[in-house]
Amino acid sequence: MSGGLALVLVLVVAGVALRISGGGPLPIDTMIMSATTRLHTPHRTSVVDVAMQVFSPFAVAVWTALAAIILLVRDASVLRAVMLVATVASAGALCATLKVLVARPRPPVTDQVGVLETTYSFPSGHVAGTAALVVAAASLVARSAGGGARTALWVCAVVAVVFVCATRLYLGVQWMSDVVAAVVVACAATLLVLPIVELAVAKWSSRRRSVLVVAILLVLSAVAVILAVDGDGMSDGASAARQAGHLAGVWATEYAEWFSAHH
Repeated sequence: MSGGLALVLVLVVAGVALRISGGGPLPIDTMIMSATTRLHTPHRTSVVDVAMQVFSPFAVAVWTALAAIILLVRDASVLRAVMLVATVASAGALCATLKVLVARPRPPVTDQVGVLETTYSFPSGHVAGTAALVVAAASLVARSAGGGARTALWVCAVVAVVFVCATRLYLGVQWMSDVVAAVVVACAATLLVLPIVELAVAKWSSRRRSVLVVAILLVLSAVAVILAVDGDGMSDGASAARQAGHLAGVWATEYAEWFSAHH
């Protein structure tokens, strides 16, 4: 728990420093942005745009609810389900609070590709939500997993977090420091919330109905908080469908051209 508090303190200090400095990019931010802009191609951007929707704040709320239901059914207990939802909700709340307090602008429009984003940039809501979900899930499942399974679980969690960080950087909608701060948010929430909720649920174990009510409220708060992080969250599903349709059309056209050229 002390580690989580230390991470929150680091975030607060970093946020205050950014606010005082005006929120401009750090040297590492401009270096990474310059490197990613050289990777842009229309087809690659379409793929990344669709992938980003899978890790949008709205999508993370859905994945969290589904994962909580699976844990609830599998365990016949609310403990792990409540721990997971509480962690994601807390990460979303911390992320939303930092966004408002720091008020860091997004990277310039000229650096962004795909969907234009103009909400506050620090920290990344997409990364914070995804990282909180996969880190908390990995922490909970790893407790009962064997050595090899535990290692594979953490490798998958790291790959997922790195991937969503890369998509945000590729699209130019966040600075490197934004995604790093979001990962710290997720780790802080996991270290703080998991032990607190575990103790609370153990204390209230004889009051199953009360715990179930708390779980339902946490699910609702997770959805509300994560959507608050990204005002465009409600449109992510429709946007993903449009992007997927566009991408399928591009691939179909390319295949038709290739087929005509070789037959």
